[in-house]
Amino acid sequence: MERQYGSSSHPPQFNGENYGEWKARIQAYIWAQGDDVWDLVLEGYAAPTKTERTIEKRKIETKDGVEEKDVVVSEFQIPKPKIEWIAEEKAMSVYNQKGIHAIFVAISSEQFAHIRNCKTSKEAWDNLIIVQGE
Repeated sequence: MERQYGSSSHPPQFNGENYGEWKARIQAYIWAQGDDVWDLVLEGYAAPTKTERTIEKRKIETKDGVEEKDVVVSEFQIPKPKIEWIAEEKAMSVYNQKGIHAIFVAISSEQFAHIRNCKTSKEAWDNLIIVQGE
């Protein structure tokens, strides 16, 4: 089978021509990698984060007098270290990697120039849609 059409182990190749046909074939190829892979192409992926809090001891006046308590003075999200990821977070990262890999290897160097800096499968997919004027 020609590389243009793909196979179960190789995605269909896109060289800038017949985008509509390629899009249908690559959708089927990515979907065959798993529903979750295709879902992330459509919905996007965000790396796991965790809440970082700055806590200070403050004297608080209560009915029983003054007590020293921990008070959250700031709270923000930071990237969660991979070592702390739970199984579901690891799986979502793998699904994103599978999706972006399928797209990256399925396009010519000319087309790759449009998405080379993409970090998620959705970002790559959406950029190709824009470039193709869809």
